[in-house]
Amino acid sequence: MGKWLKALSQGKVISEESYKAMIEDYSSGEGYGYGIRSPFFGGVGHPGQIGTYVSMDYVNTDEDVIMFFSSSNLGVGSLTPFASSILNEIRS
Repeated sequence: MGKWLKALSQGKVISEESYKAMIEDYSSGEGYGYGIRSPFFGGVGHPGQIGTYVSMDYVNTDEDVIMFFSSSNLGVGSLTPFASSILNEIRS
C-alpha cells in the first residue's frame, strides 16, 4: 500500500494534473475531493469503515510522509486520534 500511495502521489500512476484534481476540495469547503480529504493532518488522505474493518491512508508530499492503517478491531472513533499521535511522533 505504501508503494501504491507513493507512486500515486508522484505521478507514476496518473498524471500530476490528475492527482492535483483528485485532491482538490470540490465540496464547498468541507475538505473533500474525489475520495480524498484535503487538507487532512496537513496532507491528504481518507479514513473509512466497512463493518468492523477500518482503514486510513495519508500522504504528505511536503514532509515525505506516507501512512496506511487497517484494523479489524480498532473502532473508527479511535482511528483519527491514533493517526494523529503517530504523526505527532514523526514530526517531533
